[in-house]
Amino acid sequence: MIIVALTSSVVMAIVYLNILNKNREEKTKLEYYSYINQLHDIFLNSDEVKREYVLDEKIKVKTTVEEEWQVFLKKMLKRNSNFFTSVAIIDNNTGRIIGVYGNGRNKLQKANNIIFSPTHPAASLFKIVSSAELLQNQKISPDTKFSYRGRGTTLYKYQLKDKITKWSRKINFKKAFAFSNNVIFGKAAIKNSNAVELSEMAYEFGFNRDILTNLDLQLSKFRPATDQYNLAEVASGFNKKTLTTPIHAAFLSYVVASKNPVKTISIIENISKNNIIFVNPERKVISHVSESLREDVYNLMEFTALSGTARSLTRRLRYNVKKNYSIGAKTGSITGGLPKGKREWLTFFVKPNGEDDLGISVSIMNIYKDKWYQKPTYFGKKVIKHYVKLKSEPKRLTSSGRN
Repeated sequence: MIIVALTSSVVMAIVYLNILNKNREEKTKLEYYSYINQLHDIFLNSDEVKREYVLDEKIKVKTTVEEEWQVFLKKMLKRNSNFFTSVAIIDNNTGRIIGVYGNGRNKLQKANNIIFSPTHPAASLFKIVSSAELLQNQKISPDTKFSYRGRGTTLYKYQLKDKITKWSRKINFKKAFAFSNNVIFGKAAIKNSNAVELSEMAYEFGFNRDILTNLDLQLSKFRPATDQYNLAEVASGFNKKTLTTPIHAAFLSYVVASKNPVKTISIIENISKNNIIFVNPERKVISHVSESLREDVYNLMEFTALSGTARSLTRRLRYNVKKNYSIGAKTGSITGGLPKGKREWLTFFVKPNGEDDLGISVSIMNIYKDKWYQKPTYFGKKVIKHYVKLKSEPKRLTSSGRN
């Protein structure tokens, strides 16, 4: 009887301890997210992301941004004459946002509010998503040829008809991607895809879902097509309803350049209270795009950086940079969004050849009001040169991406 009583007491004690631990974990989790909410408000109401925030005397928050990159971006954009320019950089090895900054002549809205808000039409950046959808299951190949009439930058209903005239021209899908041909993407989507399949691929690339591990921000917005012409508009990016952020624009390249499993990205390194560090939530798997499909899109982006609309990104780079690094890119431009103005996009990846290092993914967004001053490729080339410089100084940049 005594043994039974002791056993029962031990069991009850273990159950009680488990309940206490569970309650403690729940309390810790609630406390953690209360600090995240405070940081969320600070983020959106400031002009830059700092390395460290002090919420009060006891609570400190460290972000993943690196001083080396932040100082460089501030210096690069110090004399920026555009209405607004933002740069976001993701370490493809760790999923950390290691650099993010915005500046320009716009003084009416905080920079972070523009950078982290999905009020910007994705434009032709969405062709990255459309290409993945069209190339999967070998629906088409990069060498598949299409005919089109008129300008490739427009999208009229007559252009989507399969009517061959003496003015018709032929172009393969690879060049259509490189030169952002709206007509080819519209025709390819109508013939080989549908609203559901395109929505599923958009989800794989982070639309309508959280891509940040530990900061609750508004989601990039994708609306499924309602008819055939709208499907052509959505697939080509020729619309103002597919909305994204500069962070997500870099994430598109991150999905293409990283390896499986592709996980969410992060901007919070840790939160500590009285020198006790809270454990961050684990990064979740966010994309199941196959390696072969990502490689196909990777090659399209490389061709675009070499011979397409982003060729000025690699033009006049030193020979050893072109030889030792892979660079892939996609551009886009459209008038619309908030703040009002014309948007010009550039998303790209750069990684060393022959190494396990997956490199970085970068997005640059310009907003123009009256006229443009510096193009995104101008800033992009500076970022590439700085990255190559850091790579040549291994003591300053470790394999984990942290100084």
